[in-house]
Amino acid sequence: MQTEFSIIKLFLNYETWEKYHDKLIAKDFPDDLQLMYRTLDSFHKTNEKKESLGVQDLANLFFAGRPREQEFYAGVFKELEAYTPIESTVIALITSLHQARLLRELSIASYEVAERKKPWEHVQQLLDQINQTEEKEEEKEEDNFVSDSLTSILETTYKSPG
Repeated sequence: MQTEFSIIKLFLNYETWEKYHDKLIAKDFPDDLQLMYRTLDSFHKTNEKKESLGVQDLANLFFAGRPREQEFYAGVFKELEAYTPIESTVIALITSLHQARLLRELSIASYEVAERKKPWEHVQQLLDQINQTEEKEEEKEEDNFVSDSLTSILETTYKSPG
């Protein structure tokens, strides 16, 4: 199973797709999963009711396009049905793929600037994008302040749902 497989399973949920789809493009996926990702992405982009899909629903949409290697993809969908991803690990993978793509783009842009084919501002824009993604990740990793005040601990414990 390929690691990007977990992204497809997680993106069946519309809310998750909506939150993270702008970080990925089809080329971030291996060749044999690109068509499956495009099918899922296309559905959600035109999904006015904002409905989530099941694995069988995605399979129906996918096979409606009459892909080659139908037996191979039937096995892929069977494996997808059985797999349950852990959201935090898939999000880490999405972030990693996004950063890797930005770094590749930065590398190409740096070469083009060095060859005087593009202006310096192009590299600066990509650097800003990379810095923004890193800042967002750092914000997520900050721990909440732990208080030694017994009253605040009691209030948060008893007033929080669950």
